[in-house]
Amino acid sequence: LAEGTMITLADGSQLPIQEIDNSNSVQINQQGDVAKVVATSQAPARKGDVLQVKTEDGQELILSRDHVVITSDGSLKAMQLKIGDKVLTLNGETVVVSINISEYEGTLFNLHLDEERSENTSTMFANGILVGDHIMQINYHKNAMKDKDYVMKHHLPEEY
Repeated sequence: LAEGTMITLADGSQLPIQEIDNSNSVQINQQGDVAKVVATSQAPARKGDVLQVKTEDGQELILSRDHVVITSDGSLKAMQLKIGDKVLTLNGETVVVSINISEYEGTLFNLHLDEERSENTSTMFANGILVGDHIMQINYHKNAMKDKDYVMKHHLPEEY
């Protein structure tokens, strides 16, 4: 997630992702459940690997193509999102109205939430949109790599 992305904390307040550390807890669902942040990670953005997603209610999120986003139909990597998909938010759900490659060249951040939670609750609200944490991203990738159609579409050259 891009620097400046606002993460919803356990008390409902928000903090930029780059300021969050293991003294914080974050909201993980619309019911207000929380999880402790156990670690953070950061990496430089790679040109062409960052997307800007905008929703019909004006929410905007800049994230890596591999970051997991929670939709009304389940979790997807950002690169799998399509215009018209419904993403979960703090206030219910909203429709994705645009997805573009971003010119963002800064640092990307992610959180690692309490590892005792299942991969389905390793989520947080980023600019109001429900996304997965680092653990969920890794688990999603492991599971997707077992799916032949996913591998052929996203990891092999088209001519193969």
